[in-house]
Amino acid sequence: MKQEKIKLIIASTTSTQNSGLFDILLPAYEKSSRYNVAVEVIAVGTGKALRIAKKGEADVLFVHEPFREEKFLARATG
Repeated sequence: MKQEKIKLIIASTTSTQNSGLFDILLPAYEKSSRYNVAVEVIAVGTGKALRIAKKGEADVLFVHEPFREEKFLARATG
């Protein structure tokens, strides 16, 4: 019986997606991970990515707006 893949969801900015970074990192991660994982990237603007993360709909967050990142983290841990 084939084991079902675990989905890892990344909420990211479109600029990070468009840079090609995930095209390099994700296949290597999926191949080398000891977990049977499939990564899905949701590429949107910073505000939308933060809202997705706030709702618990992403496992990893890639954004690049320090003020909003700090505000998000303060609320999430506070």
